Amino acid sequence: MNTAYFIASKISGWNKNRGFAGPIVWLASATVALSLAVMIVSVSIVTGFQGEITEKVTGLQAHIQVTGFSSGNSFEVEPVPFDPNLPLTLQTIEGIGYVQAFASKPAIIKTGSEIQGVLYKGLPASYNPAFFERYLKEGAAPVYRGDSLQNSSDIVVSTELCKKLFLKLNDTITAYFINRPGEKVPEIESPQRAPRRFRIAGIYETGLAELDEKIVWCDMRQVQDLNNWYYSSVAGYEVMLNNVDKLDELTEEVRLQTPFDLNVRNVKEIEPEIFLWLEYQNINVFIIITLMILIGMVSMTSALLILILEKTQMIGILRALGATHRLLVRIFLYRSAWITGTGMLAGNAVALLVIFLQNTYRIIKLDKATYYVEVVPMHFSWQWLLIINAGTFAVCLLAMLLPVQAVKRVKPIRAIRFD
Repeated sequence: MNTAYFIASKISGWNKNRGFAGPIVWLASATVALSLAVMIVSVSIVTGFQGEITEKVTGLQAHIQVTGFSSGNSFEVEPVPFDPNLPLTLQTIEGIGYVQAFASKPAIIKTGSEIQGVLYKGLPASYNPAFFERYLKEGAAPVYRGDSLQNSSDIVVSTELCKKLFLKLNDTITAYFINRPGEKVPEIESPQRAPRRFRIAGIYETGLAELDEKIVWCDMRQVQDLNNWYYSSVAGYEVMLNNVDKLDELTEEVRLQTPFDLNVRNVKEIEPEIFLWLEYQNINVFIIITLMILIGMVSMTSALLILILEKTQMIGILRALGATHRLLVRIFLYRSAWITGTGMLAGNAVALLVIFLQNTYRIIKLDKATYYVEVVPMHFSWQWLLIINAGTFAVCLLAMLLPVQAVKRVKPIRAIRFD
């Protein structure tokens, strides 16, 4: 029989603390529960927020872009020859979801007295519709037929652009395209240089206003015609991953499989400010977790010292009967583990309930203009749950090793006479 565990079980339980230690034990367990719940919820909020923003940015920019080396202009890109074998080669890399070509062209949209500079981003006929399935608010994802002789005039714009230019679904707009650097404007307008009219087939919204208002999705052949690329050149290839956690690793894999004359960049390199801001959120989580662990440790240490004081007479009797210091230490460590474990069960229950209610009923709202999301996103992860629980339990028990040494100071003769 485990003697220490047997004695600890006899003094455990809320009904066994009828003296002045009872409320302290309640408070210690409640503090552990609250601290653990705050840690779990904080981590779920930050990971959910980072995941939500990352998914939006990668939907607009892709996880990895393979393009030509730019001439220095941030909008105009150098064309690369379309190689149908390159997407097939990249898709053989484990972890890559799909690869598709794209083309881009800066333009100016004018409606009445309002004008806005945008970037037309051309999609191939076989583009992946996952982005539109999630973020399309009105209309439908456009259908671009590669076998059609007529380029599609259907485009998808953002709600931000619609607000600025007073546009709505099915409106027809005129876009004026910018000539490439060093390119002379022809005296007589060619079909490639004439203003083009487009129909708004869909309206999307990610909440990233600075990116939303710039990107207009269109038929890739429109952009190829405007750039005089015909159908033999593209701006590059977009690579989407199955797991963003492997972004850096797969970026290197793509570089190894890509010709030397092509530039490979991942979304962190394309939008460094956004991801640097997201990384700063980890600092907030670290501070919260540190504070909550310290609070839990102080509370448990105080509760254990009071328990030792209340059980002084029991300690004296056990020592008089021959109990070793190690046995007494184990008794109170078991007792501390019981208090900590009870608090952790309650904390997990509270945290999981909060996450469930928020994800189901979207109770806590946010200012979309500031935080890029409408509600507080909470991501549940078994991995993080186990790490936080194991870490909390281990730290609390290790913190008990110091105060439990107070049993050494208990003298059997004085303790037995203690009233």
